[in-house]
Amino acid sequence: MWRAGWGDEELTYKLERCIYTFFMKGLSVFDSLAYALYFLGHAIQSAAFPDVATLRKVTRKATGKAFSAAFPQGPITKLLAGLSSDAKLGVIDESLLQNSR
Repeated sequence: MWRAGWGDEELTYKLERCIYTFFMKGLSVFDSLAYALYFLGHAIQSAAFPDVATLRKVTRKATGKAFSAAFPQGPITKLLAGLSSDAKLGVIDESLLQNSR
């Protein structure tokens, strides 16, 4: 019945809300990691991490750039660069932004 479009609207809403929450929480893990690593990098080499004062600028992409400048040979730098340019995370980001509006 649900597949045919005759399902309960409340059930559909709850299902969509659960899916949205699942992906938001999954994405927030990566955002939280980038945020924490940015502040760790600032503690080690503060000149390369200037956005500490403006917290909204601390993103996965900003963390990757800062680590590339501060620690270009570090293994975590390559992982962060890959994380900030990962197309799959970008698709999730875009779809979540569209659904939240």
